[in-house]
This record gives sequence, structure tokens and C-alpha cells, in this order.
Amino acid sequence: LSESPAFARRCIDAGITWVGPSPEAMELLSNKVSSGRLAASLGIPTIPNVTGSADELPGRCEGMPYPLLIKAASGGGGRGMKIVRDSSELERQLQAAAFEAQSYFGNATLFVTPYFERVRHVEVQIAADRWGNVVHLFDRECSIQRRYQKIVEEAPCISVSQSVRKRMMTDAVTLARKAGYDSVGTVEFIVLPSGEYYFLEVNTRIQVEHPVSELVTGQDLIKWQIKVSAGQPL
Repeated sequence: LSESPAFARRCIDAGITWVGPSPEAMELLSNKVSSGRLAASLGIPTIPNVTGSADELPGRCEGMPYPLLIKAASGGGGRGMKIVRDSSELERQLQAAAFEAQSYFGNATLFVTPYFERVRHVEVQIAADRWGNVVHLFDRECSIQRRYQKIVEEAPCISVSQSVRKRMMTDAVTLARKAGYDSVGTVEFIVLPSGEYYFLEVNTRIQVEHPVSELVTGQDLIKWQIKVSAGQPL
């Protein structure tokens, strides 16, 4: 329930069974920069980006086409996220995003990508155990959002082709396996009107949207998560 590698380590060091992914897998995948690098190394389509502090990024963003999207490297839930439509706004928005990122996540590192105006947000539900087994439980569409918070979840996503869906699911499982992931989680993608898709991020936790996948598969993901944490195979 907590996406904090430090907290996970504290629990494990205290002899408490940690229900969730290993701190190492969480550290690698919950950070948008490191997970993006891993995805790119596996040939998974990723959005071009630059990374750094609020002071470093104005120079690194030169030549990038507007609009731009600023995101917190260690964040989620829309915190530290800003859309910049003009270069005159960039420095102010970077400073504001860094302040939010530090306040909410204890890490002011940011990354900046091109902002795509019309995209579908599609997430793949994954589950993995400590024995190397990784599976997906299909996809959910979460494009209907308000203030970057998902309002409507639908499964399956009806706006992508079967070939794109299959590739995204394969990429999600490949990424989780390479990272040594060992719990339930979600791999998020954006899909452009052209049908191209890009890896977005990994949520290294159970999400509030998980019952949608439970309803379409008939599986109890909380039960899966607890069994995996007890060392049982999927």
C-alpha cells in the first residue's frame, strides 16, 4: 500500500513480512527516469525526455517542441506535473514543479517530455511472484481524467487494435520480469491517434482501479498479492 522503498526496507529489517514488491524492484520501477531507461534498453517505445533539477532543465529543454510536460521523477497522482505551452513559462513552472515534487515525494528531480494533446491512457495489470512467474491480467483504459486523476476505468480498452494491445501486454510482462518484480502492479502506456504507443510509468503497488480487472477476470488480486508475499507461486 506504500510506494516507499525506504519504508519497505524498514519493515523487512524489523522482521515484518512486506506485502508488496521488493524495495529494489520498487526503487527501479517507481522512479520514472530509471524505469524509462530500463524500458528503452528492452526496446519498448519510450517518449524522448530530459532530466535534471529545475535550474538545469531550461538549458536542456532548448530545441524541444512545445507544448512540454514537466513531471516529478519520483511522483504520481499529478503532483509536480505541469504543462508548458510557451518558453516564457518554462522556468516558473519548473520551479513550481520542483517545489511540489520535494514537498510530496522528498525528491525535486524532474523530467520533461513533449506533451501530446490527444492520447489514450491504457494500463496493463501485472502480477509476478518470487519464482520468476510474471503474467498480465489484460488492460484498462483510464483516459477520462480530471486534474490528472482517473475518473472512469474501462476494461478492455476498445480504442486500440488487438495488435497494439498484444504488444503493450508483452512489453509490460517483459519489463516486470527484467526488473525482478514480485507483486501486483500496473504498467502505464499512452496511445496516440496514429496507433503508436509509448511506455509512461509503472505503479509499483495495488491501485484503487484494480477491482475493474477483478470484475473482468474473476480473480482476487489482493489474495494474489498476499500469497506472493508469503512466498507462494502464482
